[in-house]
Amino acid sequence: MRTPALALIALALVGTATAATLALQAVDNTRFPDLFGDRQKQVAAAKVDLAAAVAAAEKSSGGKVHSATLASDGEATRWDIVAFAGDVEHKVRVNAATGEIDADVATPPYTLPGAPIVGEAQKSASGLVWYDLVVGQGPMPSGPQSEVSVHYSGWLLDGTKFDSSVDRGAPAKFPLRGVISGWTEGVGTMKVGGKRKFVIPARLGYGANPRPGGPIPPNAVLVFDVELLQIVK
Repeated sequence: MRTPALALIALALVGTATAATLALQAVDNTRFPDLFGDRQKQVAAAKVDLAAAVAAAEKSSGGKVHSATLASDGEATRWDIVAFAGDVEHKVRVNAATGEIDADVATPPYTLPGAPIVGEAQKSASGLVWYDLVVGQGPMPSGPQSEVSVHYSGWLLDGTKFDSSVDRGAPAKFPLRGVISGWTEGVGTMKVGGKRKFVIPARLGYGANPRPGGPIPPNAVLVFDVELLQIVK
């Protein structure tokens, strides 16, 4: 039996529609479309490929590359590369046409306020970061219900001190479940006599809604030096 021509055309249209639907399903709708072919133009203008740019950046910085992005200012195309030599970050700009280093700016290691850092940073699954300045030899809190006595000082990353029991000359006492979650977790794993420097992400601190009019801005990373003096109960 012969299939009518109109039926064949209908089947072809259905097939085309299905293919178009599948193509649309594969589109990443979070990415702004490259309407003017800018990315293609950047790639075409780049005479130096990624491997060569990475090699040039590592030679210049003396470190290892962390990331590389092909960019253009409308006239020149370049590789913007971040490399680390030890704990020093280098922002390296490689000319994508010639392979020459146009810039290599080194950023020294970040300095945290408070007591000097001792030892290596440790990080928990929650994102809490701490340094053990002094490892305690006494008991550890039994859980969030424990009440502890501590001396502490707190800063913003820019060095602004916003609170300190040390400055007041009187230790603070509180149940661990009654403070920010970064303290509940961090102080809860200290031993009496220990001192720690905490770097607390906003979600474990005061988040987007700190006390109105207070010294802590929204979404602030907090730095605390804490000494665990006593487990009260």
